[in-house]
Amino acid sequence: MIYLTDEHGERLAAIVPADVAAEIEAAEDADDIRAAEAALAEPGEPVPAEELWAELGL
Repeated sequence: MIYLTDEHGERLAAIVPADVAAEIEAAEDADDIRAAEAALAEPGEPVPAEELWAELGL
C-alpha cells in the first residue's frame, strides 16, 4: 500500500491493490443496502421527491 501525504506527513490518500479496493466497495454497497432496507421499513407515508426538494429549497 502506498500513502500520499501532505508536507506534514498527514495521510491524504492511499493506493491499494485492486482486490482490496473491490472488497471495500462491496462492504460499502452492503452498508448502503442495509440502510435503504431500514429506511423502507420505517413507518410513515412516502414523501414525493418534489415535496422534499421544495422543503429544502432546491
